Amino acid sequence: MPEYLGGAANQWHIHNVGKNPQIKLGDGWNKRLVENGDAQNWKICEEAINVLDDLKKKGRNIPNYVALRKAIVELRDQHNKPEVGGKRKGDIALWSKEAQEMAQAHINSSEFQKWLKDNKDRGSW
Repeated sequence: MPEYLGGAANQWHIHNVGKNPQIKLGDGWNKRLVENGDAQNWKICEEAINVLDDLKKKGRNIPNYVALRKAIVELRDQHNKPEVGGKRKGDIALWSKEAQEMAQAHINSSEFQKWLKDNKDRGSW
């Protein structure tokens, strides 16, 4: 299997070396897949597809967009989609671990707890 998928070394690509391939979308977005992290890897690939699509929609010139998107989709499809059951879009259980931790820290913060107390009569949360 080639070392670079979806693009050359000097383009955005999947760096396919070792047990943990890395998706590289410029300097601002690089994620390494997790060994034995099936559902987590599916989510990382899905996030990469969304980032790539959003940048393209915003007019970013991505010469290898089609090949890279195809390679990321193929990599994603090697992993099982996370089980979501009755969960729906926006459910914290579907967020990345980092996002869950940040949200929980905010919920637990004294500032947010004060805001909740001050706004308890404004509606249902």
